[in-house]
Amino acid sequence: MTRALRAAVFAAATVSAVGALSRDASAAPACATPKTRCSGHSGYYAATEDIDRLTAVADPILRDVRACLDRVGATEVASVLLIRWDSEGKPVDVKIDVPGYEGLPCVQSAQSKISTLENPRETSIRCELGCPPPPAPKPSAPPVVVAPPATAPAATAPPPAKPAEPPPAAPTAPPPPQYEKVWYGYQTLIADAVSFGLLVGGIASRTSEVTTTGYLAFLLATPTVHMVHGNVGPGFGSIGLRLLVPLIGMGVGALTGLIVGSNQGNGSLDSFGRGATGAATGAVVGGLIGGGACVAIDAGGLAYTKERVDGGTATQSRRRPPPWFTLAPSFDVRGDRAALGIAGQF
Repeated sequence: MTRALRAAVFAAATVSAVGALSRDASAAPACATPKTRCSGHSGYYAATEDIDRLTAVADPILRDVRACLDRVGATEVASVLLIRWDSEGKPVDVKIDVPGYEGLPCVQSAQSKISTLENPRETSIRCELGCPPPPAPKPSAPPVVVAPPATAPAATAPPPAKPAEPPPAAPTAPPPPQYEKVWYGYQTLIADAVSFGLLVGGIASRTSEVTTTGYLAFLLATPTVHMVHGNVGPGFGSIGLRLLVPLIGMGVGALTGLIVGSNQGNGSLDSFGRGATGAATGAVVGGLIGGGACVAIDAGGLAYTKERVDGGTATQSRRRPPPWFTLAPSFDVRGDRAALGIAGQF
């Protein structure tokens, strides 16, 4: 055998004797077309390509051994080959085991042919020439036992079903509170109108008490209105505005009047007089403009509060609890005196 298989597999050939030479050859199972079948052996995995290559090589060898055994009357001895290859692809165990017939020249010749076979993988393959095993008989179906018909019990009406109880209603979350923006700027305008009236009246009558009362009313009346509505922050902001903005307006107005008046004089004394008059006039005008800006900021930008309303719209009736205290500015102007205060109810 000149063709070699590259492999690293273990192969062994086992020939089992199932009878003696004295038994009649007709007792052996007859097979018209025996075939060589190869498969993995001794727990080794054999690739399909390795099995196909070895089957093609082993088939003529096993048929020669079969013919040799038939000539000497060993018709009941199976023709089996086992080969094992190592990891280098060399055959390490090649065997045709025919008990009592190992010394036959045909067996020795067949073993020498397969001793040089190589395989690319380590494995062990068993090949046997013979007939395929007969198919297993199908199990017979169990007998069908027909039971006599049982007497059906008298049908009884089922009890009436209880009406299903409706599922409990899922608790609904309360709607989120809603608020509306309420403007109370008319109250700040009223307070500022009274303050400006006192201030202008005091300046016109040259009454310092009335002028001071008017200025204090301008400084504190509107911020008090903010605080009464709960806007404490805007209340203090309004005080800051009323302290700074009129002063800034007076300073800008005085500087402007001084520049304009001094540029209109003919001489130095005339220019100084006109500049002083212009500065005074500009300070008054600037102070009034600053005060007016404070009034506008308070009424238009700060005089707002949020009040909770019932329902989904701001046009529905409001249910507000009665206040536990009230505050309101009070004014008392007479011919000989003027007073500013805050009246409260608790």
